[in-house]
Amino acid sequence: MIPFSTIANYISSFSSYNLSIWFYNLFGIIVAFLPFGVLVALIIKNSYAFVFNFTLIFSTLLELLQYLLMLGVFDIDDIILSLLGSTIGFFIFNIFTKLSF
Repeated sequence: MIPFSTIANYISSFSSYNLSIWFYNLFGIIVAFLPFGVLVALIIKNSYAFVFNFTLIFSTLLELLQYLLMLGVFDIDDIILSLLGSTIGFFIFNIFTKLSF
């Protein structure tokens, strides 16, 4: 429940983890939520505040479900990384919509 503790652990002990585990845990969630930010902006509403709040609620519910069903652990860093991914996706969407004629 301490923000950035898992992320700091992966970064500080890079050599002790398998590269695929390290990469998945740091970048997998970001990459997975990139399209989420684009889709929420495209389908529902093109507002960063809405995308941020929707992702926060959705990601928190996923983490709670994972915890309640004992499929993993509740990790605040996963929520932070999903917010980062959807934010990047939202801004990519906005850049492409402004570039298109």
